[in-house]
Amino acid sequence: GFGHLSCLVDYAEQKTMQWDGRDLNKFREPWQSCPNCHQPYQHQLAVDLATKFVTFVEGKYPGDGQKYLEALYQRLDTLLDMDIQRKQTEEAKEIAYKIISV
Repeated sequence: GFGHLSCLVDYAEQKTMQWDGRDLNKFREPWQSCPNCHQPYQHQLAVDLATKFVTFVEGKYPGDGQKYLEALYQRLDTLLDMDIQRKQTEEAKEIAYKIISV
């Protein structure tokens, strides 16, 4: 399938802001899988969305450690799910250090 990254980000932001505050999986869900077929995003699209998720949480929920951790976990998961190249391995390490420091 094909979709515009900006449209997927707008959708995920809206769904995230509608989160009821109970199930953290629901907080991450719009950034993880397609709203039409419910399959997980893959490859570079998954990485790009996870990056946007972290940026969104940093801007929308500054100081909320739990939401920040969820976004970092999502980012780390996407990097580890890919055929990780050297740069992405270094980035995964940096994110893991951020998680440890929260």
